[in-house]
Amino acid sequence: MKLNPFSMMTRPDGTIVFVIAVCNHSETKEELVIYKTINSEGKTSSAYACPKDIFMDDSFDPNDVKCDIESEPYVDEITERSIEAYSLWNHFKGARSLVITRAINIITGEKLVLYRCLDNKGKTNHRDGVYARPEEMFSSLVDPEKYPERAGEYRFVKDMGIVQG
Repeated sequence: MKLNPFSMMTRPDGTIVFVIAVCNHSETKEELVIYKTINSEGKTSSAYACPKDIFMDDSFDPNDVKCDIESEPYVDEITERSIEAYSLWNHFKGARSLVITRAINIITGEKLVLYRCLDNKGKTNHRDGVYARPEEMFSSLVDPEKYPERAGEYRFVKDMGIVQG
């Protein structure tokens, strides 16, 4: 079966699995499926990230997930910057990104930011597309050893502008 963003599957128990995205982890490059479940009463789960090979296994049951992510936006404790769905951010190398949602990896418990790189134009290592990055890394300072000229800058800075088509 081919997975596409916004595809839905109905499980035998009536639970609907809604695929938000299929993307790569920004660091490990592992292919992840980002999804939510909707039960028979219409209650929606948090967003989850699952390695694609596990998600595609017939024995995988998305209802067995026991981890959850807070519904409030992630707020970095040091900078008090919040990462919210549908917010725009500028990468320190110049690319612009749109945060889609936050998710939790059902295997590792790692909290992730799912974002779409909008107008990279070769400014970063990512092509325009969807990526999952650990929350802590998304809100972290640039590595001063790797980028000494950018020391003290944040990897992503919130953009108060409007997405233009």
